[in-house]
Amino acid sequence: MRPTPYVAALRVYEPLDSFDPAEQLRWNSIPISATTGVEEQARAIRRTITIEPPALAADGAHILEFEGRRYVAPWSTAARCLLALDEFQESMPPSVAKFFVPPNVE
Repeated sequence: MRPTPYVAALRVYEPLDSFDPAEQLRWNSIPISATTGVEEQARAIRRTITIEPPALAADGAHILEFEGRRYVAPWSTAARCLLALDEFQESMPPSVAKFFVPPNVE
C-alpha cells in the first residue's frame, strides 16, 4: 500500500488556455512524461507533518494531452492539507486541540 495523506482525490482537468498566462507558462513547462503523482504524494505527506501555508509554495499539476490540446489538473495539496488540519482541530474540544495545533498556526 502506498503512503498517502488522504483517502481519495478527484482530478479535474481543464484546458491549458483556461488558466492565467503565468500559470500557462508553468504548466506548459511540465513534460507530459513527468511522474507528477509521485511528487504530489511526497509533498502531501511532508505537508501533513510540516505546516506550509498554500501561498508560500507553488503546487504542481497533472498534465494530459488529448487530440493535440494540453489539459491540466492542479494539485492544490497545500490547501487540502490545511483544510484537513482545520477539520481535525474542529473535531475535538478546544482544550485538547491546542496540544495538536499551535497558536501561531491557528
